[in-house]
Amino acid sequence: AEYEDTPEDLDLSDLPFELPAEGLEVLDYSGLEVDLGQVAVDQVVLAMPLAPLCRENCRGLCPHCGQDLNVAGCNCVEETVDPRFAVLKNLKLSR
Repeated sequence: AEYEDTPEDLDLSDLPFELPAEGLEVLDYSGLEVDLGQVAVDQVVLAMPLAPLCRENCRGLCPHCGQDLNVAGCNCVEETVDPRFAVLKNLKLSR
């Protein structure tokens, strides 16, 4: 049997959590099996923080020398702006 339910047609009211329709993926399949391995990996990776920190107020590590900035500062010079993007420093956006 073919199913033609779209994410908007599915009854999600009995789920123990909210699952917005725009977050659902459409998976292609053939036969009687659906491989959810890559979908599971994608969801785990997307749930991970971009910059994991040891605690909320962590200052992190210096990107140049690796010094733990929670312990001490370092003498590294701030990275200079790429000259191709320097003009954007003066860009004013109106709201």
